Amino acid sequence: MSEQREIRVPMPADVDRPDRIAFGLTMRQCLILGGVAAGLWAAYQVLGHVVPALVALAVAIPVMGLAIVITLGRRGGMSLDRWLLAAAAHFRAPRRLVPADSMPPIPAYGRGTQLRGARGRLAALTAPYQAIHPNGVIDVGDAELIVVECAPVNFALRTAEEQEALVGAMARWLHSLDQCSVQILVRSHTVNLAGIASDVREQAAAAVHPAIESAARDHADFLSALDAEQEILTRQVLLVIRDRRRGRVLDHAAEAIASLGAAEVAAHVLPPGDVEEVLRSAADPFAPPPEATVNDATTNSRRPPRPDPRSDTRWSGVGSRPRVDRSRAWIGGPHCLEIGADAVRAGDGYATSLAVTGFAGEVGLGWLEPLLAWPGRMDVSLFVDPMPAEVAATRLRKQRSRLESARRTLADRGSLDDPEVDAAAGDAADLAARLARGAARLYRMGVYLTVRAAAREQLTADVTEVRSLAAGVLMDATVLTWRQGQGWATALPLAADAIDLRRTADTDAVAAAFPFASPDVPIDPGGVLYGVNLSSPGIVTWNRWAQDNHNSVILARSGAGKSFLAKLDLMRSLIAGVRGHVIDPEDEYGRLAEQLGGTVVRLGADEVRINPLELPRAGGPDALRRQALFVHSLMAVMLGERIDALSTAALDRAIRGTYHRAGVTRDPRTHTRPAPTLLDLAAMLRRDKDRAAAGLLARLEPWINGSYASLVAGPSTVHADGHLVVYSIRDLPEELRPVGMMLALSAIWQRASDTRCRDLVVVDEAWQLLASTEAASWLLKFAKLLRKRWAGLSLVTSDVDDVLATDIGRRVIANSATQILMRQAPQTIATVADAFRLTAGERSMLLAAACGDALLLAGNVRAAFRCIASENEYWASTTNPAELAALAEAAESDPDSRVDAWGDGGDLNEFADLSTDDGFEYFDDDDPDGRAVDRAVDDRDQNTGR
Repeated sequence: MSEQREIRVPMPADVDRPDRIAFGLTMRQCLILGGVAAGLWAAYQVLGHVVPALVALAVAIPVMGLAIVITLGRRGGMSLDRWLLAAAAHFRAPRRLVPADSMPPIPAYGRGTQLRGARGRLAALTAPYQAIHPNGVIDVGDAELIVVECAPVNFALRTAEEQEALVGAMARWLHSLDQCSVQILVRSHTVNLAGIASDVREQAAAAVHPAIESAARDHADFLSALDAEQEILTRQVLLVIRDRRRGRVLDHAAEAIASLGAAEVAAHVLPPGDVEEVLRSAADPFAPPPEATVNDATTNSRRPPRPDPRSDTRWSGVGSRPRVDRSRAWIGGPHCLEIGADAVRAGDGYATSLAVTGFAGEVGLGWLEPLLAWPGRMDVSLFVDPMPAEVAATRLRKQRSRLESARRTLADRGSLDDPEVDAAAGDAADLAARLARGAARLYRMGVYLTVRAAAREQLTADVTEVRSLAAGVLMDATVLTWRQGQGWATALPLAADAIDLRRTADTDAVAAAFPFASPDVPIDPGGVLYGVNLSSPGIVTWNRWAQDNHNSVILARSGAGKSFLAKLDLMRSLIAGVRGHVIDPEDEYGRLAEQLGGTVVRLGADEVRINPLELPRAGGPDALRRQALFVHSLMAVMLGERIDALSTAALDRAIRGTYHRAGVTRDPRTHTRPAPTLLDLAAMLRRDKDRAAAGLLARLEPWINGSYASLVAGPSTVHADGHLVVYSIRDLPEELRPVGMMLALSAIWQRASDTRCRDLVVVDEAWQLLASTEAASWLLKFAKLLRKRWAGLSLVTSDVDDVLATDIGRRVIANSATQILMRQAPQTIATVADAFRLTAGERSMLLAAACGDALLLAGNVRAAFRCIASENEYWASTTNPAELAALAEAAESDPDSRVDAWGDGGDLNEFADLSTDDGFEYFDDDDPDGRAVDRAVDDRDQNTGR
């Protein structure tokens, strides 16, 4: 495991800094001061005969002093004279805007909003675009733009080499930009868990069993309670490309999607409906969706309904009715926009915009990530405009001449060197050399932050926190006083920079920002809730059915909570209509199956037998061949050694002959006939006069007439059907467990042949199956072929070394698109780190992980999370011996108090004090304050610094 190395990239000084032509003043400053001085002198010449010289001097000194202060002072990221001009423009412009179809009246916000400088004329809030075409192209009049949604990349959990590769891929994309403006907008918004809970309730109505319906409703209540008690956030990364040339933005989008794919950023163009929703949400993120009502289950209870401006008695008409363009009415815009000096009230929330005006001399890879990962409501906009090479070269040449001239002038006067001039001159020379070699391009870069909150007081506190965070990473974040309206417009995904506080940066500096970095996992409404994100105020949901294959592995040391997570995944998959199959070595899933209305098949019990020669009911013409191959693998496991070539030939003859005598052929219509048994196979071996057949028969004697015959010799006595089947092999002797697992897998495969329903196969303690070469080989085939049957395999094991030490074990993991690591032992962490290419941070996290903490690795997704469950889910899944003993003791003393998660009896709250022993968190329906979930989220927030 190589150590992490820090890579630094120089942030070039702003080579566009204005020249200082005299007395350290720029041309603009000289003109202002010279104009004021000339005006004072002209006034004295005109009024000098009536105004004494002392009086004129007394007036001129403060006026000139004020001019000097205005000229040399800076505020809000600009010179004070520009700041005053912005203030004047703010007071002249309308500061209350409402949709065109709502005028008049206007909202009476003057007394309640506490927005400084917010009173002003009324104007129409028209749509910022003219049309959205069916291909997703937005027409804004003088240009066209396209919105591309990008999947975030967990940059912090990558190795230094991986980070450098990602940044390099982004740099290559930046090099390809041509005559177009780019905005990368990272939006932070709440997750509507109430809407997901509503979908779960709809699934409950179609549940195949009353217990599944009860479990679905319990899970929906858990999601609703979590949504009401905690603000769950997620981030959306949008790439907006703007081009004044018609018909070119789609080509730019295709190039960006292809180029960013090399940076592991999956992207796609948003369709028109999603574009409208994104614009609506960016303009008024605190408003419910337009189709939602107050009583709708998808409406978050924390969000007030949108008021109707025509029926609200608090609204009053002010001023004359203006002329508005109703054809440009913004249907999805906020119901009112009120612009203050340092904040904006947009609809139901407040926002303050800031600009990043200062940077460190050197920045690390992902230098924008501290701001992107801030656990609050903030949108980050990165604007990038490429400079044409000839324009950049000309400007650099002129700037170098001016800077060198300034340095020489200082040297000739004997003055001290100006550090800013020296830095700018050196960076200009370096940029010119790299530009000449084609190693870099120049860009005009702007970084803007828009902090949002539902209350004015919270907004002020959040802005202070963001500015402190920026200062901690040597960035100056300045509140855009008097320009909040422009800041609000700049935060819209329209690639329109109304602030224009830009600086020149080269390719390396821009690419090192890597604005696609985020620890959040995109929320998939069809996924399973795994837990809360340990690195952000979000949650982790995962949809295995949307991946390249549907397999998963959970690797952890004993006691880390792997079985608990596997049960949560299984339960929540059953709620979504998936059929479950479990191979349970320790009888840990029996109680869960009973409570969910499932079936438990206890291999090793009396009269429980599975016929290995039985064919699937809907296996197709290939079923006979596959079952014959399975029998070959099973025989090798039963004999405990690889069968030699002669014995294999004899066994194959016997298998084919056995099926032939039973009238079973490749024709699927014959597969419904009574299947032959292992006894019939033994009879066929006896008829074979070959010596290899006789030797094979002798070695199979314990399985035919001996101690092991009750497991496989004879017709099947169980035909497990239903939504959940658990094959418990605890009662099998140790040497028979691999055989029992393979028999269970065969039975599961036969059921999975019906592709009308998704199937999830859970193999707990899979190391027992992987210990046998033949069984492991068959499991590998099983993992590869399940995807074609719309099924997924979930392997759970605690013996990581045994799995990773074999080629087959590594290949099984490689064929699992979803990989989950939990707490690891120090003795195995090096092997795990090498196999999964873990960073130093991930390695430390797995060594110190609490019970229930896990690391999700799936393609480009890397996320650390903590499992959370409702109280009912917790008690149905726990394997804590102390808790199970308490449950058993309570059941013996008072059978009516038996804990039955989704049954008729039992009071779960009697055992609530036991639930914190193993580190998992659950939510008690009788806990109105949500203290249990608060503990999990508080622990998560401590990790994010919230």
